[in-house]
Amino acid sequence: MTTVGVLGIGRMGSSMARALATAGFEVVCWNRTPAAARSSAAGLLDAPVSGSVALAESGSLTIMVGGETANLDRARPVLDALGKTVFHMVRSAAAPR
Repeated sequence: MTTVGVLGIGRMGSSMARALATAGFEVVCWNRTPAAARSSAAGLLDAPVSGSVALAESGSLTIMVGGETANLDRARPVLDALGKTVFHMVRSAAAPR
């Protein structure tokens, strides 16, 4: 089973976490800064979403992903569980400039 970390669990994050759990992923939720994520072994993607809480619950969000292609490829099953449309924007807003 794939374990997914959800960073930020407000109204949207908690709805997305529920959608991931419903899709069969093990979900761990916490808040973390981009700098702390970069220093861990985890791949980092910046993935803002567009949609409502209802769309988050149904896995129908639009997702704009910034980050390395390899990290996106690893995360694709997770993102597909959250959204109907995923755009790869290449550069992450959280990336160092």
